Amino acid sequence: MKRRLAAIALVAAALLVVALPLARRSSHAHRAPAAAYAPAVPGRFVKRTFADHGIAYQYQVFFPRDYDAARRWPVVVALHGSAEKGDDNERQTQTGAGPVVLSQADSFPAVAVFPQVPSEGQGIGHAPAIARLIDAVVRDVNGDTTRLYLTGLSFGGVVAYLVAREHPGRFAALVPVSAPLVIQPGDRGTRLSPAAAGTDEARVLGGTSVWIFQGAHDSNVPAADTRAVVQSLSRAGIPVHYTEYADGSHEIWDRVYRDPAFWRWLFAQHR
Repeated sequence: MKRRLAAIALVAAALLVVALPLARRSSHAHRAPAAAYAPAVPGRFVKRTFADHGIAYQYQVFFPRDYDAARRWPVVVALHGSAEKGDDNERQTQTGAGPVVLSQADSFPAVAVFPQVPSEGQGIGHAPAIARLIDAVVRDVNGDTTRLYLTGLSFGGVVAYLVAREHPGRFAALVPVSAPLVIQPGDRGTRLSPAAAGTDEARVLGGTSVWIFQGAHDSNVPAADTRAVVQSLSRAGIPVHYTEYADGSHEIWDRVYRDPAFWRWLFAQHR
């Protein structure tokens, strides 16, 4: 009897040893996608997960009301600000372009993609994974590779510049809003000046139309720095539009994305 009880105790201990690591891993469930794919629903936002190097990137895709997978579709990628980072797969659609797309759900003419950058790590370090996420979505929705549009507000604009560097010449249009152009060479460990960063960025933007939006009174992103970027892009031959709101501060994105002229310009761009 004692031997049987001892054997049972050993088995129980072994099961506990196995269970503890599993319990620990469950506390990091945000890194393991629960539902990686959800089918398209015309006229609706659909939640999905993209796994990259062990990290789960949450994102939502809006499908036009008349979505048909047999047709090729323009694709708008909208990147959020720093306050929307995380893994709830909600906040990134609740500011900027998301509410505009939702308000025009019956008539919005493109697939729209809203990735959410995880809170962990250096935010801009996620740019390569976001670029791969975009590639996967474009393939999945039958995106028109001549009409891929990339925009981002504040932190998302920084990431948008970096995503464009991951895919030189891939996007028909790039639209940073209230965002600095941050390039930090790995061998020097220092940031390029705005003018030098603009010249460097121009090397990867061949054929991409650019529209940059800035508030004159932005305390986070100096307008003078953004003007230097615009000038260097223009000198390098990049077709760049620049809008500076004389009365604007940092949070100008609602004015940008709610302007019908912005969307008319965006959808007119082709590679």
